[in-house]
Amino acid sequence: MIGSEENELGVGEKISLKDIIYESRFFIVNLLGIIGFVWIGYELCAGIQDRHRLLCGVAMLAVCLFNCYWRMFFVTGFRHRYFSHRSFKNKVPGWLKWLVRTPGQEEKYLRSMQFIEAFLATADAQKGVIWWASHHRHHHKFSDTADDLHSFDYVHKETGSFWKGFYHSHVKWVLLKKYKKADYDKVPDLKKFPELMFFEKARGYLIAPTLLGVGCFFLGIATGVGGWAMLFGGFFASTFLTYHFTFFINSLAHMMGAARFDTGEESKNCGWLNWFTMGEGWHNNHHQKDIAASQAILPEEERSDITYQILLLMEKMDLIKIVYKYTDSDIAEARRLDNLSRQKRGLKKREPATAEVS
Repeated sequence: MIGSEENELGVGEKISLKDIIYESRFFIVNLLGIIGFVWIGYELCAGIQDRHRLLCGVAMLAVCLFNCYWRMFFVTGFRHRYFSHRSFKNKVPGWLKWLVRTPGQEEKYLRSMQFIEAFLATADAQKGVIWWASHHRHHHKFSDTADDLHSFDYVHKETGSFWKGFYHSHVKWVLLKKYKKADYDKVPDLKKFPELMFFEKARGYLIAPTLLGVGCFFLGIATGVGGWAMLFGGFFASTFLTYHFTFFINSLAHMMGAARFDTGEESKNCGWLNWFTMGEGWHNNHHQKDIAASQAILPEEERSDITYQILLLMEKMDLIKIVYKYTDSDIAEARRLDNLSRQKRGLKKREPATAEVS
């Protein structure tokens, strides 16, 4: 059963030291991230009397936020909307047609771009894009059922504990042994590319975050902040944020907010999550139509879907082609459902008042 340790190990199977070390990496990175935040706070507080310390703290915080949000874009834009849902396609831009002329050259270009996108996506230290996409597709197929990988609703109902449901959907599912590997049957479109399988089979997903951490270390030395200070404050602290901003969608977006569409599961639209997740807070919209590159439907909602705004810019630069954009009828249906929801809320408010008068 999801939410428990039952049947996690086979009969006679024991947890090895290698497994303990492997699974503890997640907690170690989180602990180092917390240390990074404490270090940033210490530098900022010490900066009250020391201008250099203040500048160091500001620099660490700036690098932390920069590394958090550029990596979040590769989570939301590429891990999620490209590799998991194929909501847009890479294309050869018109201004490169003079260089990429033949079908063979076009295929090499597109595969090279896809490899670069996958490589940059792994900088968030969330394993390979195939592992990520296979689990996410599984989530959409079995959302909030016993087979869902990270269902708050199911575990909450099974255990009767709000906190067990939250912990499972937010963190625990990542640590369960049976979810350690990708389900390649769910990603036939991705596993056919050897260059993407490299990130899975050879643990190539460790290269980008290692290089980013080393880069932060030397950036700290070059700027006078200090190598270790920038490694902890610029890299580990930002990794901590990227982890938990991503996990907010697994947990909070199925716990808080309102559902515009009846999707048969517990996904919610939670506007304030967009500040952290670059537009992923429109989660109920996404479960209604996961092929859409935008998770916001109404024009006034699109402003908060920063990921989609960047994808639109990339489309204008002729780098990608978005597969599906919401139509006028989609927008009209969303407004109709919103009006219906407001009317129902109004009736519920008037009912108690009517009862008191009578």
